[in-house]
Amino acid sequence: MREYRKRWTHNWAELDHFSALPNDLSMATTEVGRVVAMNPSKTIIDLAGLNDTDLALKGFSADRFFANHAPDLLYMPHPHYQGMRDKILHSPTFRSRYALYTSISLQSRFGVAIRKDSEYFEQMKIILERRLQKVKSSHKNAGKP
Repeated sequence: MREYRKRWTHNWAELDHFSALPNDLSMATTEVGRVVAMNPSKTIIDLAGLNDTDLALKGFSADRFFANHAPDLLYMPHPHYQGMRDKILHSPTFRSRYALYTSISLQSRFGVAIRKDSEYFEQMKIILERRLQKVKSSHKNAGKP
């Protein structure tokens, strides 16, 4: 956890706090290494398809993904996966079932989406709202001596 807080908070916003939630919380991301290392007992869905035969063989489809998976938390795909990001963002299922916090608003490499009907929605929302407050506060204090 110390290494994450020291080196990786700019990538996965609040991963340390999400990791503290119960183990039945599921997550999806294209960059699974750090997420799996911090969450060995949680279900982590690899959007890049390295651990999913269906994704690897058929390519990414937002419709198929959301029909087969409903992660509580989704770290938006790495910027190199622009096509995948676009498919997710334009998916009617995503737009109706998830609350999106953009990478810009969180000052992180990956945006975060949380499923509105997740039993952990309120807890995740509080975690993200605290992050937004920290970001806002740092902007406010940026120019002060």
